[in-house]
Amino acid sequence: MSVADIPSELVLINAEKRMVENSFDQIYQKFRDTVFNYLLYLTDDHNRASDLYQDTMMKIFKKINDQNDPQKQKAWVYTIARNTYLDDQRKRKRWQRLQVRHNPDIEDLSDISDDTAEIPDRIMEERDLNDQLKQIVKKLPSDQREVIVMHYIWELPFREIAEIMNISINTVAARARYGLQKMRIAVGEQK
Repeated sequence: MSVADIPSELVLINAEKRMVENSFDQIYQKFRDTVFNYLLYLTDDHNRASDLYQDTMMKIFKKINDQNDPQKQKAWVYTIARNTYLDDQRKRKRWQRLQVRHNPDIEDLSDISDDTAEIPDRIMEERDLNDQLKQIVKKLPSDQREVIVMHYIWELPFREIAEIMNISINTVAARARYGLQKMRIAVGEQK
């Protein structure tokens, strides 16, 4: 390589860098809200969802050159978000087991509620219904819960869910059906 080749190589590197940044910007603009909301629904914790969202976006940025098919872009993005969530779940379970082993007197303070005295009754009723539904969905097995959230809340078709979860469409449909059956039973029990 001669000294004369260095400027042209730098131009190529800068052009490739701009292409990566443009691709990432497009993905970011297209999926930022839905990915964050998906993670928020899975975690039910704004701070945790925010952390997972940042991790997801970093992974997308690092792997942007791995994604070449625009038709599979949505599945690719949601797969990264889902895997980031699952990795975090595994880490949390390990950490919780260690904490319990070393300190069995740890109390869970996550049930402390906000002061809602100033919220009108109608909004409170809607919030209660929403909370009840979230609790019912949370009680579903994780595989059914994911399918319910992806299909009925984020309106992803079964085909895309199958790609994201790396399972067959029939398995996705079965998980959705069983999840809905369990939710109906739970709603009936709460009445």
